[in-house]
Amino acid sequence: MEDCSPTLREALEALAEQSLSEEAREALQKAARVVKQVDESRGKALDEDRLNGGLIDPPKE
Repeated sequence: MEDCSPTLREALEALAEQSLSEEAREALQKAARVVKQVDESRGKALDEDRLNGGLIDPPKE
């Protein structure tokens, strides 16, 4: 599955640049930052899970 978050972040940033309202520009910039933070934290969580052997315990026989 393809990760579309960078595209979403780029779209939000582009809309912020085009926005006429300062309030709208700030809201879009904040949304772009949130998307970036989620991407970064998701990557860190996945790395930690891989180090710990994953989230799912292997089936017991």
